[in-house]
Amino acid sequence: MVMRIFLTYILLQLCACSTIGTLAKHESGSGQNIVYSGAKMDWIVVGSPLEAGGDTHLGYGIFILYPFFVIDLALCAIADTLMLPYTITESMSNDEHGSHK
Repeated sequence: MVMRIFLTYILLQLCACSTIGTLAKHESGSGQNIVYSGAKMDWIVVGSPLEAGGDTHLGYGIFILYPFFVIDLALCAIADTLMLPYTITESMSNDEHGSHK
């Protein structure tokens, strides 16, 4: 029972990390589009793991973690949807800052 709870906790910590990671790294006013950024990042890995393997810090060890990226893609889509008010507002402010330059 305790092991099941622990594994569920670890799985929840691992999932939706792309959304959290991309939003945490985002700098306000950078002009970068962050709407559904976590799902986009996972889609690159899931859609073409051979090409993404060389571009990520995981290298070709990405194949070991591939199931987590598939799960993370689904959960990131949910997390990105919940974050839409923030990401749309941020993207609109990026557009305003970009048009004045």
